[in-house]
Amino acid sequence: MLDVLEVAAEPNRRKLLHRLASGELAAGELAAGFSVSRSAISQHLLLLEKVGLVTARKQGRHRYYRLDPGGMGRLRQSVDRFWTDELGQLAADALSAAEQRKSPGVPQ
Repeated sequence: MLDVLEVAAEPNRRKLLHRLASGELAAGELAAGFSVSRSAISQHLLLLEKVGLVTARKQGRHRYYRLDPGGMGRLRQSVDRFWTDELGQLAADALSAAEQRKSPGVPQ
C-alpha cells in the first residue's frame, strides 16, 4: 500500500500539486519548467492519481489533471495526524527529560 505522505513529499510531485492548486492543467503544461523528462512527469502524475490526490480526464490526445478534493482532504488528515503524534511524542520526551533533571542523584 502506498503512503500518501511519502508520495506527496517527493519534490517534483509536490511541485505538481502546487501547480494544480490553481486549477486543471494539461500534462504538457504541467511538465513545462521541470528538469526531468516528460515521461518522468507522467510517472509522477500516475502515482499521484493512484493514491487519489489528482484525477485525470482525457480530451482528444491530451490528458488534463486536477486536484481531487477528497484525496487532498485525506492528505491533510494524514499530515495533521503525523504532526499531532510527533508533537505529542516530542512533548512527552521533553517532560521526561525535565523530570530526570529534577530527580535527585541524576547528574546534570
